[in-house]
Amino acid sequence: MKLVEEIFRNGIESLQEIPQLEPILLHRLFRNKSKKNIKAPNIPHEKPKPPANERGQTRTLIDENIWLWRAFEELIQNMERAIGPLEEYVQTFSNFAEENALSVDDYLEKIDKLEDNEKWNAAKYAKDI
Repeated sequence: MKLVEEIFRNGIESLQEIPQLEPILLHRLFRNKSKKNIKAPNIPHEKPKPPANERGQTRTLIDENIWLWRAFEELIQNMERAIGPLEEYVQTFSNFAEENALSVDDYLEKIDKLEDNEKWNAAKYAKDI
């Protein structure tokens, strides 16, 4: 889940590095030579709180990036919900834990340590398989 969160955050942060095209394309109209980036959404550091309505005022502004926080929360919830059945599926292979734990390197090392009279030939390998 941490990897998904990191990819999501990196994607949003990369949007903030996109330069404005007008000063590049219309350089004669813009005297300022500093490069500006387009306005891009920011992921809030903590969950945005709804604005407090004082005295019944309805004209208070909410955080403009609350949609991004909600999208991220929904993404994580859906990922967790999708992973649940996969964990159950992996448990069906618990009967084969011994075979899955085999290491080719360890197996070959064990064979190499055998004495000369116990060395394996092709027939013995076939029988072991």
